Amino acid sequence: MKGFCGRPLGQVLVLAAAMAGAGVAGATPESSLEKCQKVVRGEAAKFAAGRTKALQVCLQKIAREVVVANGTGAAAASTCVSALRKLRNDANPTKTLAAKAGAKIAAACGTGLEHTLQDVLGTGASVAEPLNAENLNAWCKRFTGNGTVASLQDWTDCLIAAHECATNVQVSTQYPRALEWLDAVRPAMVALSPSPTDAIAELDEVNAAIEGPTDDDKPEVACGRGNFPASGQIVSYGADKNEGIPGGVPVADDGDVRSGAPLRFVDNGDGTITDVTTGLMWEKKDDAGGLHDWDNAYVWSGNGSQETIWDWLDDLNAEGGTGFAGYNDWRVPNIRELQSIVDFGQSGPQGYPVFHDGCVPSGCTVLACTCTAGAGYWTSTTYTNDATFAWFVHFSYGYTNVFLKSGAGVDRVRAVRGGL
Repeated sequence: MKGFCGRPLGQVLVLAAAMAGAGVAGATPESSLEKCQKVVRGEAAKFAAGRTKALQVCLQKIAREVVVANGTGAAAASTCVSALRKLRNDANPTKTLAAKAGAKIAAACGTGLEHTLQDVLGTGASVAEPLNAENLNAWCKRFTGNGTVASLQDWTDCLIAAHECATNVQVSTQYPRALEWLDAVRPAMVALSPSPTDAIAELDEVNAAIEGPTDDDKPEVACGRGNFPASGQIVSYGADKNEGIPGGVPVADDGDVRSGAPLRFVDNGDGTITDVTTGLMWEKKDDAGGLHDWDNAYVWSGNGSQETIWDWLDDLNAEGGTGFAGYNDWRVPNIRELQSIVDFGQSGPQGYPVFHDGCVPSGCTVLACTCTAGAGYWTSTTYTNDATFAWFVHFSYGYTNVFLKSGAGVDRVRAVRGGL
């Protein structure tokens, strides 16, 4: 499982554990996780402080050069690249603040070092005071994974994600014009040679996290997932009420109340999109003619000689030998999951814009474009009144309905993994 926003922290932790293991061979574990917890507390604080400082350095330089001096942003761009590479560094991933924190945590808590995995998780532990990770499950599912802390990596990913969000809140409060300033320096960063693609991606990620789901240049940081996703509708339409007032009047409709957790998406750069609100990772569709082509059509259940969504799913989980994007636990979404990416504030195709951008008939792949057809997409949910039918979601209108599993009228499918 990748860490928050697609970062493979687990690889860093495994490497750190292997390196640290040589230095503590034969060490006697303490009777509790006191040392482990102390290191976690300290490293989390250092990570949060370091991330906040990196963003502050970048924003302060932009303020001085671009805003005050009306400069081009060239110097600010270089400063921001250096600062942002403390958060994401594709050339040296072990040099990031998150990786360094993960390495220290692995050394203090890692399997085969001070403690066994059972000690950390509290299952069959040999220490007097194990962590009992199940206490973290309800909290960590708001940030990462599927709600089960089953490894040291899961715990660290949750820790990093929670502190990333907290620092976004802090920085956006300290710098109310952060979104404007980050937009101002981006062109100068793009113009640098060689292109600092990792720093630009981190800038975009911070920008998106602070702005929230609505592209309105206003801060709307939401830390952790809510219990139910919002619909995406932000316009209030009013109603003609039976009260003697001619014409429409304001009412507490969806666009006015905007209840639910705003969805926030991160393009992981590997053909997948993560919804930070629900924890679901979605397959991107493309126009390349392969497994991910948005024109591919399948039946839910065939006659034994037809290609079904389940045959396609088998191929997806075997793609490249390890599964699409390195995962082999892709599945067909249930009806509520698929509905969660319908943006009821859009007009067809009604997926959030991150699912339909740059999709033109030019052979683009999932690494370059993202496509959604204005058509019905199968879910894994069967219609219980008649099991020969299954539910689908139509992305031209956002409605749900049932269709014959062997019928060809509903034929698209998009894979998902993870979740609450």
